[in-house]
Amino acid sequence: MLLGYKPRSSDIRILVFSVTASVETSSSEVSLVAVFVGMVDSIENIFSISDDDVDGLRVAEDGGYYGVFLTAVCLYIFGFLYGLYWIKEAHEPIKTSEVGMLRDMFNPKHVIDTFNLVLKKTPGANREYIILMLIVVFIISFVGTGEIGVFFLYAHTEFGWTTIDNSYFLTLNTLVQLIGTAIAFPLFTKVFHLTDLMILFITSFDKIVCNFIFGFANTSFMLYAGAVMSAIRGVSSIAILSLETKIVSENDLGKAQSLFGICGALAPAVAIPIYSKLIYDNTSKTFPAAFLFFGIPLIAIVSTMIISIYLREKRRNRVEPSQETELDTNGQQVVPMENFVKTSNI
Repeated sequence: MLLGYKPRSSDIRILVFSVTASVETSSSEVSLVAVFVGMVDSIENIFSISDDDVDGLRVAEDGGYYGVFLTAVCLYIFGFLYGLYWIKEAHEPIKTSEVGMLRDMFNPKHVIDTFNLVLKKTPGANREYIILMLIVVFIISFVGTGEIGVFFLYAHTEFGWTTIDNSYFLTLNTLVQLIGTAIAFPLFTKVFHLTDLMILFITSFDKIVCNFIFGFANTSFMLYAGAVMSAIRGVSSIAILSLETKIVSENDLGKAQSLFGICGALAPAVAIPIYSKLIYDNTSKTFPAAFLFFGIPLIAIVSTMIISIYLREKRRNRVEPSQETELDTNGQQVVPMENFVKTSNI
């Protein structure tokens, strides 16, 4: 709920998905991680719609901005108390003094260990796949935030949209993706038994098709048709989060989520000036849809990387049909990512 209400915090998002993954990986069904991550992602989308409705009415209400942010404060306080007293740790934490806890919180060694997941070989972590997934997360976030940043300018210039028209479109797009995720998620996993890599490839291909529809649109109806076509794109975030939990050991989930969170936060800082200043400002009069076609080759790169990983893992499974159990530094079993391609669905 808190993820969907503003002001949103990427730190809270990292924490929620890390806790969800760590709790569920302690169970016998490792694939339950994706199910619960999907539930969290869907709840976030539902409350993001409610948040947009509140934002649209806040100026007319007596509370105004103060009422909205007071509501946010109350929700954050409730979330803090709920997490403190009701959410149980997957493993009993090591009890330390308050001074020791503060020293541990600000220990620079944790930062070094986090980046060592990429810089050094770590037991239980697949460094190659971590780097590839960082690139995937960066590109997807780069394209998504960049396009959103200039989409209203494009729709306003080409189709005369107002801010109200844009808010209707965004609300419908969110609803369509929420419904599409609710239908596609069990369909892909229970009926077609697709792996998360293949689901991510399908959603990437869907993104390319949608960009073509948006780019060649000559009426508002075509934009809405593109939004309907993007119904299954919401599954991509679930597939990515599921993959992120499979390429590191359980003890490194928090560090990995921090890395992916940093990567996802850096992408908008780079994307917004590139899309707005470098692309849209220079093409708005001659070819205003250029920013939509700019993202197509980038998503194609993501699709190529996904297919290469999938084929590599299929080849490894044929060469190495049986693998010895690998243990991390704490003696816990680590299931390599390649096993998930063959035995586990998202």
